[in-house]
Amino acid sequence: MSQQLNFQKKRIVEYACTGYFSGYDGPEHLHNLLDTLDVAYTTKDEWASEYDDEFEIEKKSLKKAVNTLKRIDKGVRVRTVDIEDLTEMLDDASMTLNELVDCFNDMLKNAEKSREWIYVAFF
Repeated sequence: MSQQLNFQKKRIVEYACTGYFSGYDGPEHLHNLLDTLDVAYTTKDEWASEYDDEFEIEKKSLKKAVNTLKRIDKGVRVRTVDIEDLTEMLDDASMTLNELVDCFNDMLKNAEKSREWIYVAFF
């Protein structure tokens, strides 16, 4: 079977602006929080992924992080998350734990339903 040239006829991209992680260091703050919460995401450069401004986040992993954050908010000790690191990362991002939960839930609610990964871009 041979191959032939195909091209994209139509591509519709619609972004939802969250207002979260704005500013020059927004991508770095998000990457640091994702790492702290052990959320899976893609990288262009594994040695400097914190500067990637376009990548994808796994929905299943993000849902797990939301559940973990809710447990932490209720005072439950979670062995998989260093609370001091999380607190420092939230402070660096000028966010509260509840704002992070809201951000993640907004992404999960509004991302493309048919995909297992959420495409994010900073611009």
